[in-house]
Amino acid sequence: MTTNATIGPVRRRVGGQVDAYLVKLPNHNIDYPHLATPTLTARLRSKLFTVEQLDINMELHDYLLTAEALRRIEEELIPQLLDFNRVSVEEIRRLRRFLEQLRGVAQTVGYAEIEHQKTLMQRRDYAAVFGHAATMPPLAVFNIASINRVLVDRALAMAMLGEPTMISQFLATHAVRIASLRPAVVGISLLQIQRRAAIWFAQTLKSLGDMTIVIGGPDATSFGEQYLRAYTCFDAAFQFEAEDSFARFMDGAPPESIPGMAYRDADGQVRANLADYDKAQSTFLPDFSGLSLEKYLLPTLPLSASRGCAFAKCKFCNHFRTYSDYYENDAHKTVDNLSALASRYGTQYFHFVDDMLEHRLGTAIATEILRRDLDVRIMTYARFEPRFTPDEVDIWSRAGIRLIEWGLESASPTVLKAMSKGISLQQVDDLLSAAADSGVLSKVLMFHNYPGESVDDLRESIDFLRQRTLNRRLRPFFALRGRFELRLDTPIEVSTRGDATILGKRFERSSALSSLIEYHDGPAYDLKRDELERFLREMAELTEARNVLPANDDYVSLDLILLELAASGVPLAWRPI
Repeated sequence: MTTNATIGPVRRRVGGQVDAYLVKLPNHNIDYPHLATPTLTARLRSKLFTVEQLDINMELHDYLLTAEALRRIEEELIPQLLDFNRVSVEEIRRLRRFLEQLRGVAQTVGYAEIEHQKTLMQRRDYAAVFGHAATMPPLAVFNIASINRVLVDRALAMAMLGEPTMISQFLATHAVRIASLRPAVVGISLLQIQRRAAIWFAQTLKSLGDMTIVIGGPDATSFGEQYLRAYTCFDAAFQFEAEDSFARFMDGAPPESIPGMAYRDADGQVRANLADYDKAQSTFLPDFSGLSLEKYLLPTLPLSASRGCAFAKCKFCNHFRTYSDYYENDAHKTVDNLSALASRYGTQYFHFVDDMLEHRLGTAIATEILRRDLDVRIMTYARFEPRFTPDEVDIWSRAGIRLIEWGLESASPTVLKAMSKGISLQQVDDLLSAAADSGVLSKVLMFHNYPGESVDDLRESIDFLRQRTLNRRLRPFFALRGRFELRLDTPIEVSTRGDATILGKRFERSSALSSLIEYHDGPAYDLKRDELERFLREMAELTEARNVLPANDDYVSLDLILLELAASGVPLAWRPI
């Protein structure tokens, strides 16, 4: 669908109170803030624009974890969803299971205790949540939050069809508040999981007044033009890093002159300019002011030292294409940013969200942290790079890098070669041993069913995990349960367009806005599933016997807190390894 509306130069709206209002919408984690809107906020404020930012996702889930809201979810929302989804047997079963879980919590723990545990985490009283004196399961809040995210998604589906719920009513109050400020531009940071919320929220905003609504982020980078063709509530989309392009847009530059921007021309046709990002305009020091940081469940702040991926050769991956290229911030400037954020927001916990912290850059940052005697605790993603040495791992540890999620994907040499990972299992073992000896907690990111993987290949991965979990080289984190996902425009996807032999069969995408391509690779998958289920049961018994807290992407940096509690002598009822 197109419209004859066009987007012109942006000026401060007469009577408006802000130039840009940047929002993050459901659904997403609530452990700590995302980096997108704080980065743009910092850039725009440096250009003297008035900016407000709001994490509506956090505001919503903070409310949903109150006793009042949990009662409403049980008595009001789930019955509505059951009625709305009455023709879907599978969905009815899921909703009834959620209802039983909530009622079980209400009877055994009580909704007021769930709210109390949330409050303890917001007060940073983690000893009360994870210590021996804890009075309820330590991850109860996160478990309820994961259920709530599913319910929010279903409620948003209802809202898209005009059926109001407590969720849409909550979001509508924020839409009204934003509209009352009459911002010149509303910017929405968009991940695929936030599509429903973004579309409904933008449509609601448009109904409340004349304002320009733009999107950015990974989903806009991949599908910006498609969004504009399908939804008239969006006026423009920004690809890749948007600090420069969005600032130029706010300055009033004509849309046709702004690189990486998709928009509608005077005839209502969608146009997209080639991206040409000026790396010199990159903002590596985010501005979190305006966000309710006290509402997040962990004190961690995200930061990046680089963008893109220094390797960028894995055949299954296209995540690095979120950015225009790979480039780094200076190590000294990165530590300047760490120091500034620690001082400004009173935290020592950080997550480097780089696709991978390249070992040379990471070592330079760690060396600078040590030189300044900066007291921080950091988690990061890293790669088993051939030139990454055990001595460097020790430097990382002494600087406060205490948690590393390593990209391994498989422990089969055959599969690693097919993926073009460029690593050896000997290097993997050397670095895992060095990390464990230096006090660094390691998790490995893996998945199964890569095209061509045999049952024996999968067994190699299972044996690898079993052995290194038993000897405490690895923190139990069984991402291997995740099945390989064939994503659009990855090298493996491109190579199978004309010949899907190694996939068995591939299917067309479900829509123009879908990046996932389904495939089928024959009966061997049943054998793989059986092998995995046996392994996961075995590891579940092991972690229960050790009182190991389950690891989950809902709280990726929680282990930093647990490690610090243990180091300070707090007796823990649950441990990370």
